[in-house]
Amino acid sequence: MDPVKDFSYDKVDFSCYRNLMAARKTKRPRGRPKLPRGRDRGVVLTIRLQKAERAALEKAARVADQPISAWARSVLLREASLG
Repeated sequence: MDPVKDFSYDKVDFSCYRNLMAARKTKRPRGRPKLPRGRDRGVVLTIRLQKAERAALEKAARVADQPISAWARSVLLREASLG
């Protein structure tokens, strides 16, 4: 008995599936919605750190109850405005 040759599908099931897919005219967007203009941040700053330095930054961000990127951004901008 060959399962490939003996395979049969229910034409009613297939037509229901096809009708369901045809009724879905537009695909739902993936991911989170885009931010409004002016609120997005399109520039990335990359720095290299040693593991101990990264751990120290993560600890400071945790103490401030902020994600590390938000914490680093606020510290860097504050330091830049003092100079």
